[in-house]
Amino acid sequence: MMMKILLFCVSVVLLLCVMVANADDTAFGGSGALPFPIKQTGIKMVNEHIVLRGHGLNRKNFKGAWHVTCYFTFKNTQDKTLKFRMGFPLPVQDEIGEITTPYGYSANIGDPLVYDFLVWVDGKLVPTKRYKIAVRRDKEMYYKHAYIWNIVFAPMQTIKIRHKYITGVTVNVVGHTYALYVLKTGAMWQGGKIGHIKFEVIPNVPTRMCHELKTQETQYLEPILPGVKIIGSKANRKYVWNLKNVHPKKDFDFCLQTGQDYLRYQVVYKILHNKIALKKLSAAKRNLLKNMIFAQYGRSFKNPKLQTYFDKQWWYVRNPNYSNAMLSQDDKKAIAIIQRSVRF
Repeated sequence: MMMKILLFCVSVVLLLCVMVANADDTAFGGSGALPFPIKQTGIKMVNEHIVLRGHGLNRKNFKGAWHVTCYFTFKNTQDKTLKFRMGFPLPVQDEIGEITTPYGYSANIGDPLVYDFLVWVDGKLVPTKRYKIAVRRDKEMYYKHAYIWNIVFAPMQTIKIRHKYITGVTVNVVGHTYALYVLKTGAMWQGGKIGHIKFEVIPNVPTRMCHELKTQETQYLEPILPGVKIIGSKANRKYVWNLKNVHPKKDFDFCLQTGQDYLRYQVVYKILHNKIALKKLSAAKRNLLKNMIFAQYGRSFKNPKLQTYFDKQWWYVRNPNYSNAMLSQDDKKAIAIIQRSVRF
C-alpha cells in the first residue's frame, strides 16, 4: 500500500521537526509542518490561515507547483517578555526517493525542497538563516535543517506571522495529487488547541476530491479533516475548511485528481493496457473515447452533440489555444489503437 508523502504548508516552529516518509511509488515535491514548541513557552496559537494555490498542476513531467501563503497569529499569555528563535523546518534533496521540482527550479543533493521562502513578522520582512538542527528521535523530529530567525514577544503581545514559499507537487503512481498538513503538533501549544483554522486549497484547474471519483484506487481516500465546503466549479473550484477550537488528533489529509490525470488514467492508460474492450463498444462510443483524449486539453468540437456532452463534464474546459501538439505520445498511441479497432 502506498505510503503517502507529506505536502504540508510550513509554519513557524520553535526548533521543530516532523517525520517525512518516502516511497518508491510517490514523487515528493516538498514539505513542512504545523509548529510545536520544544518546551512550554506561554505562547498560544490563536489562529492560522493556510492557502495553497496550484500553478501548472497539469504540467508534463510533474513540473507544477503549490504556491503557499500561511498566516499565523500567536499571543504571549504571560506578563513578561519572551525572547526566542523561531524556525522553518525544511526538507532537503537527498539520494533516497524520487522528487519533483517546479518549472524553472532545480534541486541538487543537499538543496532545500522549499523555494523562495520569505517570512514577515507584524508586516516586516525579517532575515532568516539556514542552520543544521539536531535530530530528536524521541520526539519524532527528523528534519536536519531549518531557516531560523529571532523574535521577541512583549508581555501579553499578539504577533502576526506570514510565510510565502513554493514547493513542487507530490504525486503518486496512480495520478493523485496530495495536499497534507500536520495538525497533531498543534496540540503542543498552550492549551493544547488551535483557536481557529482556515484551509483553502485552490488548484486553478478542474479537480475532484479522490473519493468523489469512486474508483477502485480512491475508495479509502476521504479527507480526514471534516467539514469541507466546495466553492465554484471546473477550474474555479476550490476547497475550504473553517474550524474553531481544534484539539488536533489527526493530520490534514487531502487527495485530489486533476481532470487531465483522471482522463489519462481512466481512458488513455486503460486503452494502452487493453483494459477497455474496444471491439465490444459501438462505433459511437469508440468515437467518444477518441474525442475524450482531445477534450482533456480543451479542444472545441464542431459536432454540437459532442460539444454539449463535453461542456457538461467536470474535467472539461474549452481552451482557445488548443493544438494537437499538446497530445502526448501515449495519447497518440491510444488514438491509433481506437482507430485500428474500428477497421477490424
